[in-house]
Amino acid sequence: MGYVSRADHALLEFRLSLPEDWARDKQRREACHVAPEVRYHTQHEQCLEMLDEWRDQVPHGWVTDDDELGRHTGFRSALRARGERYVLGVPCTTAVRDLAGSSPPYHGRGRRPKAPWQLVRTWRTSLPSAGRTYITFSPKIL
Repeated sequence: MGYVSRADHALLEFRLSLPEDWARDKQRREACHVAPEVRYHTQHEQCLEMLDEWRDQVPHGWVTDDDELGRHTGFRSALRARGERYVLGVPCTTAVRDLAGSSPPYHGRGRRPKAPWQLVRTWRTSLPSAGRTYITFSPKIL
């Protein structure tokens, strides 16, 4: 977990990830001197735990990361539940709705239609070239 401000940047914490099959393998754990209290955590769980531990100590405006975390809706939901603003990369095959785009016409019956789903790679090409600079994100937590 890194922190970046206008003035400086710092590594706040890092954690090694114990693969799930290692966590269940007693012999392997003993051979590698893995402490008994160390358990398997997904990368998402580790990031949320670190964020919870540091959030009151380090003022921040945004959480950012790459598409490994951005592809998981549960992680994004957990950030929203914590009131965090975030910028996460997503794979180009992710389906999105451009809520600022135009919706299909409403014919007066039923619900108003929503903007259609489209792949990020399709949506991206519809943006003005200046807007494309906001698609690539830094893998750091701010």
